[in-house]
Amino acid sequence: MVDGRGVPTAVVIAAANVPDFLLLGETLHHQQLEPMPDPTTPKRIVCLDLGYRQKAVVELCQIFDVVPCIEARNEEANRLAKDHTQRAKRWVVERTFSWLNRFRRLLTRWEKKPENYLAFLHLACAIITYRNTPLPG
Repeated sequence: MVDGRGVPTAVVIAAANVPDFLLLGETLHHQQLEPMPDPTTPKRIVCLDLGYRQKAVVELCQIFDVVPCIEARNEEANRLAKDHTQRAKRWVVERTFSWLNRFRRLLTRWEKKPENYLAFLHLACAIITYRNTPLPG
């Protein structure tokens, strides 16, 4: 999971044959977000693809107080073609995947233990966060 700038906020690993929507609860649980200061502020939006169009996903989003935005690629393209003031959302996650793929250790999983792979993934996410956080002053 990434924020609007593409900085990773939560990472969860699983076997390759596990559907992504089953990991959403664990991902939202691991997300490091500060609580909303004012209940009148708009809720956080989670942009998801069509694989997440499940009743369980909507229920999880209600539990974690986020709003799901589930669109197909062509739906997003049609929306952007009609309204030029809106920005694309999907490319932010795709760009983060590209940044992660630059770490050769993550591209092919050589580690036998999932803890070791997760440690390298956290290190890569920390480097991405450092590179994309503006320096004070």
